Amino acid sequence: MASHLSSGRVDIGQLREVGRRELLECLDKCIGTKALVWDEQLTGPFGLIAEYVLLKEHDVISMCPLRQGRLPSSDVQNIIFLVRPNLNLMDMVADCTLKEEEQRGPKKEFHIFFVPRRTLLCEKKLEERGVYGTFTDVDECALELFPVDNDVLSMELDFSFKEWIIENDMTSLYHAARALMRLQALYGFIPSICGKGKGAKLVFELMTRMRRELSDNEPQITPQIDSLVLLDRSVDLLSPLATQLTYEGLLDELYGIHNNVIKLPPEKFTKSSEGGPQEIATEPAKFLLNSAEELFAELRDKNFNAVGGLLSKKAKLLSAQFEERHGAKTIGEIKQFVDRLPHMQASKKSLATHTSMAELIKEVTDTEAFLEALQVEQEFMNGIETDKANPYIEECIARQEPIIKVLRLICMQSVTNNGLKSKLLEYYKREILQVQY
Repeated sequence: MASHLSSGRVDIGQLREVGRRELLECLDKCIGTKALVWDEQLTGPFGLIAEYVLLKEHDVISMCPLRQGRLPSSDVQNIIFLVRPNLNLMDMVADCTLKEEEQRGPKKEFHIFFVPRRTLLCEKKLEERGVYGTFTDVDECALELFPVDNDVLSMELDFSFKEWIIENDMTSLYHAARALMRLQALYGFIPSICGKGKGAKLVFELMTRMRRELSDNEPQITPQIDSLVLLDRSVDLLSPLATQLTYEGLLDELYGIHNNVIKLPPEKFTKSSEGGPQEIATEPAKFLLNSAEELFAELRDKNFNAVGGLLSKKAKLLSAQFEERHGAKTIGEIKQFVDRLPHMQASKKSLATHTSMAELIKEVTDTEAFLEALQVEQEFMNGIETDKANPYIEECIARQEPIIKVLRLICMQSVTNNGLKSKLLEYYKREILQVQY
């Protein structure tokens, strides 16, 4: 299932296997049947490492998200909390634990594993709530990096930039340094490291200190990675604000890709039974997007304007391959065609899926609203009239366009103008408040 992770320059499949072992070792500490209670931020990332079938083999009977209130009833011997070290989550864990203990029936054991590491503040919070002693295990599941694809690893720390810049919390920088040290333990120490930005410098200093602490215990592995470039997000604040224009980027922009899964309107993906009417789908159509699919691997990083031509070329090539059956005369030729048939049918299905996805994107990118927003972004990046109230932003506020869209444009104007004048900023604030978002 994850063979595509091993097809890149570096075998990311090794990292996935290490993550699986780490998780399973935590589960195997708890003897008997288990119910997993997930921090909702972790369910998707852990799905990249271990499937439910694997968890079932290790006596996981049920799973549920961590939410306020009582846990769903389950006849298990162990309740395991897998959570980020977040104080707000500790209150939820405490409430669930106290309410579960009130239940009659066989006594259950409670365990909590922090991802990627436990913190003293969280432990003290559990002590304050009177539940710390209830846990048989208080430990950590040290998973810092999740393999998204054969060339993408993610720490899934959504608010790390805010925590460091706004709250002056350097925890995420420490996690980044530790994650890179674990990466080097697998693939050898990286000989060339450079970077830019204060955050990059701090991560490098933490890595240097960690390596010094290893002293003679450094892994003797031939380096598989030649160089590492550390970039602080503050070096480039503009890129995340601009509209993504690649095929994968637009799918994410318009519909959202979460842990390689995208949910799309079902109308374009309805199936018709032979000789019967089309099935009317009510649930969103879900698709897994990663480089295991040949066509997506080829399309993902292309500018969307080039996607139509490539899909057309693939369709003609596939049609020609199917037509070869008419030219097959000998038994050997027929056998060769039959052997290629499963791959051709998979390619046909993939082509149909991505053609429908491209049509969904084109319906949006051809609209006047999309093109107008794109033009304004280009004007900001080219430094055109960035110091005045922008008419398009004013229109978006008046039309009550999504607040995220409005704020992204205002932030783009601010970055490209080296900040907004206080008078202009107050004007935008007043306009937003008056339309009652």
